[in-house]
Amino acid sequence: PVAAQAEQAPANSSFTREELEKLLAPIALYPDPLLAQRLPASAYPVQIVQAQRWLDKNKALVAKNDYSGIDKQDWDPAVKALARFPDVIARLNADLDATSDLGDAFVNQPEDVASVIQALRREAQAAGSLQTTPQQRVVVQDQGDTSYIAIEPADPGVIYVPSYDPAVVYSDTGVSAVGAGLIGFGLGVAVGAVADNVWDWGRGWVYPPRWPGYPGYGPGGSVNIDRNVNIG
Repeated sequence: PVAAQAEQAPANSSFTREELEKLLAPIALYPDPLLAQRLPASAYPVQIVQAQRWLDKNKALVAKNDYSGIDKQDWDPAVKALARFPDVIARLNADLDATSDLGDAFVNQPEDVASVIQALRREAQAAGSLQTTPQQRVVVQDQGDTSYIAIEPADPGVIYVPSYDPAVVYSDTGVSAVGAGLIGFGLGVAVGAVADNVWDWGRGWVYPPRWPGYPGYGPGGSVNIDRNVNIG
């Protein structure tokens, strides 16, 4: 499991539940495998900046899905794996204070982070905005004596990044006002096989799937974009 060795993670940092809800609301509805990469990557804000610079300087390679230059970097594997999702890196880079805070929370308060993610998912499900779609499945998993809401790729190995307004999806009033289709999806990114049970929700531990960017990744090591765009 990942207990991130963060670049900046003061042991005495502690976030309130309200602060964690604000940090996690924009990503709590991400599919579990993507969330298992995004949280560890957040613990390395300097590397996020470096990844963004590489992506900006190598647009032609990105267009060809050639991330071999990324894989040669001395970065945490979660950062290199997440670089296959340039939009996600851009969001992390756009608000480095929030990224750093999220990384600190993940390192120092993993159980609290997991608890808040599950609470937000329950709110979104109760509001009617979190549902199974062609891109991802919403299922209940039992771990020990507790049940958790898991979000899994509908097609194993293809990840769609959800897009939604945190001010709306968790609110019955907001959902009623806006209607269905509150969570949208862009292009799917094929990352190879995705392991089951990437989260230990009770302890807040993650087991990031070994996508390209991790040492020993399987044959090919490439990432492809699914051009069949599906909008939720």
